[in-house]
Amino acid sequence: MADPQRPSRSTTGRLQPRKRAAVACYACHARKVRCSIPQTGLPCNNCALDNVDCRPRQRRRAANLRQQPPASSRQASIGPIEVDAAAAEDDSESYAPFVAHFSHHGNTDNDLNSPSGTSTITCSPLYGDPQSIGLVADICQPERQGKTGHFLVTSMASSNLDPDASQFLKSRGVFDLPPPEVCKQLVRIYCDYVHPFFPVLDTISFLNTLEKNELEKLSLHLLWSVFLAAANFADTKVLQATGFTSRKTMKKSMFSKAKLLYDADYERDKVILIQAVLLMGFWYADTEDRIGPWHWNGVAIGLCTSIGLHRQTNASLNRGHASPSMNKGLWQQLWWACFFRETWLSAGMGRPMRVDLAYCNTPKPDDEGCDGASRAGLTNSTNQTYFSGDNKTLGILWRDLIDITVIQSEVLSVQHRVPTTRHSRPDVERIERRYRAFQQRFREIKEASADQILLLHVYHAELFLDSGLLTLYRPFMLVDLGLAPWPSSPARDTQEWLACATQKSRMAALHTNNILGNMMGSDMMVVSQALICIALVPTLQTHLLHASSSDVFARQLGCHHLALCMMAVEELRKTYFGAEILFRLFTRALEIVQARQSGLASTSMARPGTDREEPHPGAEGAEPSPRNSTPWNLGDNLEGLYTSTEPEDADIDFILSQCMFPDFVAVSNWDGLMNSSETNNPE
Repeated sequence: MADPQRPSRSTTGRLQPRKRAAVACYACHARKVRCSIPQTGLPCNNCALDNVDCRPRQRRRAANLRQQPPASSRQASIGPIEVDAAAAEDDSESYAPFVAHFSHHGNTDNDLNSPSGTSTITCSPLYGDPQSIGLVADICQPERQGKTGHFLVTSMASSNLDPDASQFLKSRGVFDLPPPEVCKQLVRIYCDYVHPFFPVLDTISFLNTLEKNELEKLSLHLLWSVFLAAANFADTKVLQATGFTSRKTMKKSMFSKAKLLYDADYERDKVILIQAVLLMGFWYADTEDRIGPWHWNGVAIGLCTSIGLHRQTNASLNRGHASPSMNKGLWQQLWWACFFRETWLSAGMGRPMRVDLAYCNTPKPDDEGCDGASRAGLTNSTNQTYFSGDNKTLGILWRDLIDITVIQSEVLSVQHRVPTTRHSRPDVERIERRYRAFQQRFREIKEASADQILLLHVYHAELFLDSGLLTLYRPFMLVDLGLAPWPSSPARDTQEWLACATQKSRMAALHTNNILGNMMGSDMMVVSQALICIALVPTLQTHLLHASSSDVFARQLGCHHLALCMMAVEELRKTYFGAEILFRLFTRALEIVQARQSGLASTSMARPGTDREEPHPGAEGAEPSPRNSTPWNLGDNLEGLYTSTEPEDADIDFILSQCMFPDFVAVSNWDGLMNSSETNNPE
């Protein structure tokens, strides 16, 4: 009989006597700690963490009852054993080891949150550094296996929303999902265009639940985030069904609902929260980037490290887990998705990465952990409904893209140092060989398949590969063109090697143009991903540099190649704000370059003694001064679309002067260098 003087807290604050748990295993009973068998089944969390055999123990009273002849009335009333959360506690106050404290349901004030006085108890992951918190566990249990720092703690499946917050969310339409058919159509779009290169969903559980029309069982925060990502690729039919006039307005609505749920702390499962905030990174609406991709990826990285996704987990962690989100394959995908976006956002924004692989050992997704190979849990009908591409090859492409991203991160780790650092020549050649190894594979995939979804993703992978090569060559191209200093006078072979780096940069940029031409010819720009805006930056820089050349033919060729890239960017700007910034930035840069070149040409044509006076632009008879024209007709494209009062227009010159993109300011330096060169060497 429990001691009535020993209190136990509940949500009402009343003191209740403690009761023994109905079921416990021998190991937990011997250690006098709480057993999770009633909630998780066999094995319990303690035995799973300790890699020991979990055998349920029967209480003596229950054993004696089994020996009695069953009464018919009793047989009719007996059902499955249900254990109250507050009752699932041993009456012993003996010291419990560290793992037990982390793995069991402590008697905190939040143990019972549901109105009925009971709660659904699950387990949530937690990471404790083996050299700090985890060391306490080693002291308490020297024989403990799997010392990776990963633990399971109590997670209460309840909402923290008060009535006022719930009413506010309801008034903002957060709980009003689109019709089921529209939801399924958005998920189909997501699976085709987002998931292959950003596999952050457990597609088996997600799609099976969706097919059963049980949307209420899916995370509301995650649903709106999925819809946000899919909105980037929504066609006219979907826009009409949802009542939106454009992708941008649809994205704004989806993001606002996901953001409201995030601010309300609606989602309690950390893994699902990571999935949701990663997809919220598909929103980008202003240059301040307060709640843009960089912000949300940082939130996701922080959550990942808090539960240990950056470290390889113990094999026993998956045994008897209480949450479907506790999936090691999914964890790998989430971590590498974070790393993928972090690397390319860092490359495009010129910011240091917040992830260092030297402190991480999570394996890359393999054939077993890759989402494409794990779709055996889906029916053929579901697979055909939601996936159009070659799942196996898309999985291989995703792993190749991760490898390319790892190489890119190594390049950025050197180039982003202070003071500026360049790779050595042997390092450049070694990295280049690693990059080139992917070219043949991509070529073979393109030649062997006519699948449009697969070809789209191959083109994307090639764009990232070209961007990585250009990022590697860029510092040496600038030295060769005289835009960056060399520590000492380079030897002849060094000069030849620098010229070779410039030529390779030009070839990589031209290859990007070929890819964009193929994509535009196949009408794929409308379903292109946002990150290729960043991947195109080195190519745009390279073409702009050559468009600034003093050589007439090189300048014309550079303008021609830049115009083709800007045609692609102009199509992307219909969907992505980042492409809008790129379009305005490089358009304004070319205007500046052309204006300086025009001024230089007019100065060189003037002769001493010429008394011809140009009419003032506003004088009678003077022709109106046309705005500096560009190959893609900037004035026509922007007319009526944006006003001059928008801060983005006013900030373009400031962005150029502050060098938002690495080495961009070198354009003006080169122009000045060409001016002085022609002054010193008149024809």
